[in-house]
Amino acid sequence: MDMNKYKCPLCNSYNVRYDRELNGYVCTNCGYVFPNQLVLDSRPSFKEINSEEKDKANHRVKHITTIIAIPTYETKEEKFIKSMRVLIDEIREFLPTLKDNDVKTAYTLLNRLVYNGIYKRKWRRGALALALVLLSIRLNGGRTPRNSGLDKYLRKIGANRREVRRIYKEIKEILGVKIRQRAEDEERELLTKFYQKFGFDNNVRELIRSLYSEVKRLKIGIGKPKKTVIAAIVYIAYKLYEYDITQKDVAKVAEITEIPLRNMIRDILQRVYIEILV
Repeated sequence: MDMNKYKCPLCNSYNVRYDRELNGYVCTNCGYVFPNQLVLDSRPSFKEINSEEKDKANHRVKHITTIIAIPTYETKEEKFIKSMRVLIDEIREFLPTLKDNDVKTAYTLLNRLVYNGIYKRKWRRGALALALVLLSIRLNGGRTPRNSGLDKYLRKIGANRREVRRIYKEIKEILGVKIRQRAEDEERELLTKFYQKFGFDNNVRELIRSLYSEVKRLKIGIGKPKKTVIAAIVYIAYKLYEYDITQKDVAKVAEITEIPLRNMIRDILQRVYIEILV
């Protein structure tokens, strides 16, 4: 009877042979002794074994199985997690302000990615580690670091901010992570979009700041979307300093429609006194 049809559960080898002395099957590759209930010997018996000899054989089997060191094998997932944790820890050298809680959150996000099988994507591992860390910082209420250490790390791994930003967005969508943006961060981000689109000078920035403070004091736009109020203030400030912009341009940048923008501009102009010194 061909014994090679039996497979060793430890090393996956088919080098399995029957040992008469042990009255059982043994893997000749790693030494694993099969329990009697796993492999049945269907060959004819060549020797009658009395109960005393059988007890001795069973004793020898138990003795051998206790001294065999069962090798441990790391799965692909375990190897991936281990290598990624090393990369996440290395980022500490470049971001000294990184907190332990942020690192633990990055570990958790990493485990969720592996559990969903997403680790098989062809992401640069260094960029993925940085994206996980940045996402963890935001989830824990922190702000994205903007120091030189971040650029040094990007140069080390041969990546750029665009690549990290793309991976950051992808893992957010995959894991279903939603970050509640702070009001001040939302305002700053929207104003930055306007400045990049239309340009600016100190006079415009100062007028926007003054108008915004006055609008908040008078409680104009209560219950209205924040970006509608900011867009109206921006439009007024730019037009007063004779910038060539339209309500359509402003609405497009703010991702709103023109009707609420027009209504908000009217409310502000009716209730706020504006004086420009020339």
